[in-house]
Amino acid sequence: MNRTGKGFYPHSAGKVSILLSLYHPDPVFLKEQLISLNEQDYPDIELLVWNDCPEEKIDYELFDQCITHFPIHCYDEGINLGYTKAFERLTELATGEYVSYCDQDDIWLSSKIRRCIEEIEKNNAVAAVCDRSLIDQNGNLVCKSVRDAETGDRFTWRTGDHITPRAAFFSYCTGMTLVAKREEIVRFLPLNSKLPHDQQLIFFLSAAGVIVSMEEALVKQRIHGNNSSGTLAGISKKEDYYIKRCIPIDEMLCRYEKLHPDDPELSDMKECCKARIQGDVFGLLKYRRLIPELYKYEIGLSFCPGFLFVWYLRQRNKKI
Repeated sequence: MNRTGKGFYPHSAGKVSILLSLYHPDPVFLKEQLISLNEQDYPDIELLVWNDCPEEKIDYELFDQCITHFPIHCYDEGINLGYTKAFERLTELATGEYVSYCDQDDIWLSSKIRRCIEEIEKNNAVAAVCDRSLIDQNGNLVCKSVRDAETGDRFTWRTGDHITPRAAFFSYCTGMTLVAKREEIVRFLPLNSKLPHDQQLIFFLSAAGVIVSMEEALVKQRIHGNNSSGTLAGISKKEDYYIKRCIPIDEMLCRYEKLHPDDPELSDMKECCKARIQGDVFGLLKYRRLIPELYKYEIGLSFCPGFLFVWYLRQRNKKI
């Protein structure tokens, strides 16, 4: 489906492509998300939708009802790419100067796109990341500001902070808060399918130029039982942790080295990654500044017998 919308605002700094990947969306949550997109007060927008669930077709009627102010381009090709590759594909298909990544169950404030673009333009930046609030499945406010609630620097860093070395190992933004220049992202495609798209995007963008970190909570992120993940999600044995959580970062750093071979922090990032994969206690201690939230856990993991780790996972899963 391709449809031309009715633009009604006088000026823009360039088209913004909102990229939405669908996978078994809750129709109520999706409708609220779409309505909030339609109410954006930015003048030049297109919406690109990828259906990543082959057995479930896009509800075109819902999109026609909710999106009336700008064009929609839907891709229902019967292919499951996984969310990282789905967002990569949408980035390639986008025609906007900017891209904005969108989940299927949140709510955006009407000024979200405009304010991010204003800050990018004002700071000659490659991207902007806004703060977010948290709501439950019924739309009730759970947390007014993640930036205010957090104690670490993953979501409290500020414009100009040098986050690249740590952003290799942790996601320093949540996807729906990011607006970026498309040409900057295209330079480091393809993405690694084994890592979250937002972790890779913020890492590579942080080395490409200025990223504006905004204190405004412009997105209401919906937290419910079907959309949460964690460090041990998808892990069933000790070896899985290293295969799924550490080795893909090593692969990403190989890609990064080709783009930024002269980065003085590259050696430390690679050695830290090596220490993680090998469970090297001394290496984990040496590079703990890069993985402040992980090094103690991974030191403990290195001493933990495989059977005991499996037992722990079973006990943990019983409580979830």
